[in-house]
Amino acid sequence: MKYVFLINPFSGRKNGEQLISLIETVCQKRKLAYQIHVTEYPNHATELAEQYSSSDTVVVAVGGDGTALETARGIKDGIMAILPCGTGNDYYKMLAPFYSIEEMLEHTLDGKIVPVDLGENTQGTFLNCISLGLDAQVNHVVTNKMRTNPLPGSIKYVLAAFREIIRPVQPEVTIVADGKTIEKRVTLAAAMLGSCYGGGFYAAPHASLQDGLFDLCIVDALPRLKMLQLILKYKAGKHEHLKEVTMIKAKEITITAKHPSVFQCDGESFIDTSISLTCHHHVIKMLVPQESLLHG
Repeated sequence: MKYVFLINPFSGRKNGEQLISLIETVCQKRKLAYQIHVTEYPNHATELAEQYSSSDTVVVAVGGDGTALETARGIKDGIMAILPCGTGNDYYKMLAPFYSIEEMLEHTLDGKIVPVDLGENTQGTFLNCISLGLDAQVNHVVTNKMRTNPLPGSIKYVLAAFREIIRPVQPEVTIVADGKTIEKRVTLAAAMLGSCYGGGFYAAPHASLQDGLFDLCIVDALPRLKMLQLILKYKAGKHEHLKEVTMIKAKEITITAKHPSVFQCDGESFIDTSISLTCHHHVIKMLVPQESLLHG
């Protein structure tokens, strides 16, 4: 087996040179065939993954959720792995426990290959989630207005959330989930493959990367005080029992907003009025540590 490491030098603590040294040391000790590439521009990881994707090659995304997404979009018949070095690393929370970077690399190289699901929408494929409403607005603020802020990712998301609550955007939407139609004004609607996003907000604590279904979380339009209460429960994954929350499992979902709205897809913001989502079952081969709860 060959290994191709795609390092995003701008992820997390921006310690690209240290990562290269660590990867080289571990791979040489194991006498592995490997290559290391440092990404230079947006979607470079996708291009490299397409170039090296094959049945005998593991393409390793070394970075955060954005690097993982770019890599996944380039994987065709090959195998993917993730070495989480970003700020949030929300998707990796579904794969395995966190250790030191060196330990996670070692555990991954000694790991197992499992199939995971992949989402697709009108903007392309995605690994973790897509949403609109409060969380999408918060993501838009964090990624566009707080990008250079040195605070940890989780703190930036909380601060941005409180800012957006002061002037909430609660779109009127029509949601069709496997034929079931819901029409209402919402605080947010999130279609999840993974369990959490936004630096650790557990929108779908019971989600699975292997069941072929989205976990759709819909939160009704709320007054400001209730939105504050919701954030605390939403972050902890304790919101599912609330009467204002609807949880649905579905393979195909369409979300249509009355007016153009901000959506986020794995941290990427875009504006649209309607999106269609499909969950593709077991289309990515993922190399994960042996202790992962995912099964082959």
